[in-house]
Amino acid sequence: MAKLRAGASSDAWTACSSREFAWKARRARTPTKYTKYYISSGGRANGLRGDGTLSTTAPAGAGQDTFTYDPASPVPSFGGNVCCSSVPSGPWDQRSAEERDDVLVCSTPPLSGAIEVTGPIVMKLFAGTTAKDTDWTAKLVDVHPNGYAQNVQDGIVRARYRNGAGKTGALLDPGKVYEYTSTCGPRATPSFRVIAFVSRFRAATFPGSTGT
Repeated sequence: MAKLRAGASSDAWTACSSREFAWKARRARTPTKYTKYYISSGGRANGLRGDGTLSTTAPAGAGQDTFTYDPASPVPSFGGNVCCSSVPSGPWDQRSAEERDDVLVCSTPPLSGAIEVTGPIVMKLFAGTTAKDTDWTAKLVDVHPNGYAQNVQDGIVRARYRNGAGKTGALLDPGKVYEYTSTCGPRATPSFRVIAFVSRFRAATFPGSTGT
């Protein structure tokens, strides 16, 4: 089970991009409003044809999804906030990742209009693994009517550093469920249909955990 939280600080200057890509600075004058989106499923959120959902309604129970991570076939990276490498940056079609069974895909229904998000986008994930260490990744994607799946924001957390930056790493007890927090970026403006990806590794962008 996980929840996605988005919101804006009430006492900070924020930079927003309009639909015409003109940058503007504005002072947030209203109290912080956080919106929680919950990922859920009937137990089979694996890939695009799974049953994963993304909704502001909390699930009735604490269900679970599982997938097998194969270090020899990691989930590749396509686009995003990367620099100075051979990995393509910026917007990139994520449909090839959607097809994988080792990627959990949770989707909203089609949106009635664009949603502007200004402030932290945070994924809180409750997960367990058979390994002593691993990486958890989360990605927010805007799916266009023609199926083009455009990456919006993404984040990654190494399990041993789940307690926060600057703190001593701690290996996992295999099989135990822990809470992880992944910050996916400061803003987004999805316009069509939002999906959240959850997986274990992003090849080429980050060095993978050995699991030990």
